[in-house]
Amino acid sequence: FFANLLGSLNVPQIHPYVSLAWSVLSAANKVIINQQGCDDRIVGLAGAMNDAFAFVHDAEPLKAVKAHLKVVTLLVQQATECGYFIAEYAKENSFLARTMRYAFSGIDARITEYEKKLLELKNAFLQGVAVHSAVTVFRIMNQVQDITTAIDLNDMPYASGARYTREKGCLPGTRETFISEICDIINNPADDAPRVCLLTGVAGSGKSAIAHTVARLYDQQRRLGSSYCFDNSHAATRHPGNFFSTIARDLSDHDRQYKESLWEIVKDKRTLRMSTSPVEQLEEFIARPSEHLDVIGPILVVVDALDESGDRTARESLLSALSKQITESKLPTNLRLLITARPESDILAMLSSSQVAHKQLDDVDTTLVDADIGKFVKDSLCGYHELDLLWHDQEWCHLLVLHSQHLFQWASTACHFIKGDGFVGVDPCQQLELLLRTTGGDTPGPLDVLYRTILGQLFNPATMDQFRDVLGVVLALNEPLSLSALQGMFHGKVNFRRILQPMGSLLAGVVNEQKPIQPLHTSFRDFLLDGDRSLAFHVSITSHHQCNIGLASIACMQRMLKFNMCNLQDSRVLNSQVDGLQERVKAAIPSYLAYSCQYWMEHLHHVECSQDVLDQVTDVFKTCFPYWLEAISLLSQVVPVTYISSAQQSCALLQQWAKVNSVCVAGLAAEAVHFIEIFAPVMQDSTPHLYLSAMPHTPSKSTLRTLWAHKLKHGACFTPDQPQTWPIVVQILSGHAGSINSMAYSPDGQHIVSDSWDNTIRIWNARTGQLLVIDPLQGHTDWVWSVVYSPDGQHIVSGSRDNTIRIWNARTGQLVTGPPQRH
Repeated sequence: FFANLLGSLNVPQIHPYVSLAWSVLSAANKVIINQQGCDDRIVGLAGAMNDAFAFVHDAEPLKAVKAHLKVVTLLVQQATECGYFIAEYAKENSFLARTMRYAFSGIDARITEYEKKLLELKNAFLQGVAVHSAVTVFRIMNQVQDITTAIDLNDMPYASGARYTREKGCLPGTRETFISEICDIINNPADDAPRVCLLTGVAGSGKSAIAHTVARLYDQQRRLGSSYCFDNSHAATRHPGNFFSTIARDLSDHDRQYKESLWEIVKDKRTLRMSTSPVEQLEEFIARPSEHLDVIGPILVVVDALDESGDRTARESLLSALSKQITESKLPTNLRLLITARPESDILAMLSSSQVAHKQLDDVDTTLVDADIGKFVKDSLCGYHELDLLWHDQEWCHLLVLHSQHLFQWASTACHFIKGDGFVGVDPCQQLELLLRTTGGDTPGPLDVLYRTILGQLFNPATMDQFRDVLGVVLALNEPLSLSALQGMFHGKVNFRRILQPMGSLLAGVVNEQKPIQPLHTSFRDFLLDGDRSLAFHVSITSHHQCNIGLASIACMQRMLKFNMCNLQDSRVLNSQVDGLQERVKAAIPSYLAYSCQYWMEHLHHVECSQDVLDQVTDVFKTCFPYWLEAISLLSQVVPVTYISSAQQSCALLQQWAKVNSVCVAGLAAEAVHFIEIFAPVMQDSTPHLYLSAMPHTPSKSTLRTLWAHKLKHGACFTPDQPQTWPIVVQILSGHAGSINSMAYSPDGQHIVSDSWDNTIRIWNARTGQLLVIDPLQGHTDWVWSVVYSPDGQHIVSGSRDNTIRIWNARTGQLVTGPPQRH
């Protein structure tokens, strides 16, 4: 019945949901067929689903469905949820085993809820009334209590803006077969089903559009756990160091029991919450919190453009962590990943497993691809009737499809160009004729030819120097800035509009000046940076561009930073208690000033330390360095952790950069590193106390103190018993109850392990002095004589007077399985 019904619901707006429902119900049907007997309740639920849909089948199909589109969509979504439930519930072979396993979860009550919801939707359809509630979802079978624990995961690294974008999905009615095949992989309920669907294809083939479409589909079904889209233009904020922590925080928002499980692991381990190790993050943030969850149906995580997570070296640890967890089947049973990437050899090698289903866009029948590109082109240019006057029978569409060489990105860019994005009064027929004259259906590198054709139309040789200067700045930025932000940072000294505004077919953000400027597709960035491909339009990111951005950032800070930027009235109130502080920060510190505060030294350290640049950096210290720290403190309220750590990194880079030419500036930078390291909690918790508590406690002989003195005009004073210099001892670590016999640094220098006569071992953060594992490592029955890290830093081995050797997990402090080795 469902096969006939779903086949009749051929309305484009709900086709994706119908396709997903068919995938789920087909899988559920197979599970039930393989089961020797069916429970009466499951049979009853199936009957309720039949009854709920029968009236749709009997109604005048097209007219009725279009008139009640919202209700029918909800019905299909609810049927999908019922399918997930049936498939999961019917997995066990024994009805008794299922009943005993989940009796405490109120399975009967849950089935009743499904039946009530189906009846509610049926009545809404018949009565023509609106339905405001969402579908009924039971995701965790063993969830038995409300979560009341106060949980704060905000200091875990998070990539804001990495989520999927609805507008980047496929045009409705395109890539349907391929998307359905991906859904079949994700929805497979078998215990040995692949956990990962890897989608590969060449640049411009439409991988990202498919990823964004699938993400939206599962998001509408409330089964998208997270989505993370890597992008070379956002490399500073989207990278392996915050990849798994971002997914973990999204999963926590998605499921409250997962959130509590994660909190139990990280609540007393601040350093663990701030970890940027992909191996550690995957194990501690995702695998361990999921160990005891029994999930109904798949929870999907979509990862787009994995190849843009960095070069081979940068993404090695991420791929290694993923590969290990996938190969050893340590990922949660119902957690499914959709990963898109170009077919890079390291990605293919590391993600080669029986747990990975590899789909290749290159294998899709080109006839189907071209048909979808044809739909896309017709939809994009449907209002340009002059094309039909010049090319009869829509021959223009056929020609564009032919020239695309099966690349969606070619078609998308060509349509933007024909419409004249960024121009006023462009003749679409002339634009199309230009593309057809200079590109051919069998042209090698069709995207490269297209990009050269468009740029050749926009710029002549006289403008090429300005073109390279402007595009060099855009590509050198660590994060994209909008056109208005670029104008604000450079204070009108560079005419960005002249070069960027005509490039609407290649760059996002040129029409709306408040949106970030960035390539519409990564292939355009790759094209510009590769001289063999871009030829005359080659853009090389040089120290000249880095210097321009760095000096513009410095000038921006000097113009705009000042005391008490957000007009905070009461120093007794913590930042977290100030009403609307985040909104006040965003109003007082525009995006380009925030960028300048975070990245000024990231750019300048690429530049030779000339006297001119050094003088300008020195002037920053003299005029606005305290106000820079105030801005960093305020910005940390918007993005916890990131800005304070970037400020410390900036000072460390400055110290290294200036030490040859200016001992004075290098010394100031070194003191600033100490200051931020010691007073980071003050900066995070209370901006006023930078001036009232932190700065007055600067050592009396510190050069920084001379900078603070004339800034403290509001009641603070230096105390006479201040230390004269910065402490030689950076940290004093205490916690052992007996003498310490030995200690060792981890291979990466991030942690210290120590042992003691108190029979315990402790692991510390080498920078902050905090315990990595709060409880001491216990297991030895006598003094521990020595400890050492394994070469890869994954384990610790200890030797004791109890005649045993023990091996510990270096991240969790857990004893590695197996009896102690006795001597």
